[in-house]
Amino acid sequence: MEADPKVVYNGLPLNNVHQFRYLGSQTEASGGCELELEYRIGYASGAFKAHSGIWKNMIFCLDFKIRLFKVCILSILLYGCESWKMTRKMVRNLRGFTARCFARITNVRVAAMEDVVHYVDVILMVERRRWKWLGHVIRMSKSRNPYRCLDLLDYQPGSLLAHLPLNLRNIDNRFLVASNRTDWMERTFLDRITLKTLLMQYPVGAN
Repeated sequence: MEADPKVVYNGLPLNNVHQFRYLGSQTEASGGCELELEYRIGYASGAFKAHSGIWKNMIFCLDFKIRLFKVCILSILLYGCESWKMTRKMVRNLRGFTARCFARITNVRVAAMEDVVHYVDVILMVERRRWKWLGHVIRMSKSRNPYRCLDLLDYQPGSLLAHLPLNLRNIDNRFLVASNRTDWMERTFLDRITLKTLLMQYPVGAN
């Protein structure tokens, strides 16, 4: 195991820390986000229990409860998810938490995952937030740090690039990645925006 680096500032040695909180998020020296998700689930669980009277009340319809769940609970759970490095364990934990909550909301012992995903597809919500964040970043000036950080992203499983729906299946995209990752990010994002615009103008099934 490698020894912690020695950092000195103004003649004073700085303590090494392997995790700390910054802007409401738990940051780990390893770059992982599983501990942060544990904190998020804990906060979201507390918020869910605080609304237990609403989940049990049969006066409110299911659609209202789901909307409330997304606004008051998932907003806490998914805070900062745009920068998460997703792992299989995190996906299971996210699915499991939403399934347990959905079971309480619908007053069943065990909720079928198909029903949960139909009403609350939490992984799809994470993916959409990551794409939205990416759109904000690539609209920035190329001199700004968030834009320049795109060059630092890797393709390890769970990272932003690996999690995006579009992957590297053709030679042109692989060449772009090898030469300039930022150009590839901008091109793929603009391709998705163009496709979305065309689908809105010419919906499937329209004459």
